[in-house]
Amino acid sequence: MADTTGNVATAGTLASTGDFAVNTNKFNVTASSGNTTVAGTVGVTGAATLSGGIVGGQRTRWQTLDTISPLDGTDTACDNGSIWVAGIYVPVNCVITGIEYVVGSVGGTDSVVVGLYHSGGTLAANSLLTGTVVGTAAQTQQVAFTSTYATQGPAQYWVALQFNGATAKLRTIPAYAGLGTNRIKQAGAFGTMATLSPTPSALVAGLGPIASTY
Repeated sequence: MADTTGNVATAGTLASTGDFAVNTNKFNVTASSGNTTVAGTVGVTGAATLSGGIVGGQRTRWQTLDTISPLDGTDTACDNGSIWVAGIYVPVNCVITGIEYVVGSVGGTDSVVVGLYHSGGTLAANSLLTGTVVGTAAQTQQVAFTSTYATQGPAQYWVALQFNGATAKLRTIPAYAGLGTNRIKQAGAFGTMATLSPTPSALVAGLGPIASTY
């Protein structure tokens, strides 16, 4: 109940079936949806659990290395069937089309499949399992998923590449200070993007592809 100053105090639950507005547009809650808009700064002293993720604009590039360049990393021979994996951190919700990676000093001949994995090692999205011919040497190559994938951030994901031969090369992440992305190479069969087991847990040189989402 309001006092003479307009202040309101309640010892129990305050319930409203209609919209809620403070000073017209400073803090608004739409009753039918629960959508809330805040015109000022939000301060949180405890943990915030965001089951719907964070909407953060149009950025879709999240990289395994600070830069994605044909001059970066180690020139590494591919092999038949292994899954080459490195971690990325996606801080916001976004829609990803595929994976861009750096082809090493030899391109063509072999084919590549790309994949995106959840933090626990399950596959989220992949390109055609029949493969796409490896691109031009010393260039980046974009390989699209079979359909776009909507990430929910903030979250950890794993970028993965798989080849069907040992002729082509890729650029991999060396082990030097400042690189926080874990990486593994898991044995497999080409065209089968198996669950990652175990998920990457160490900074091992020459295993993680230099790549990004796009």
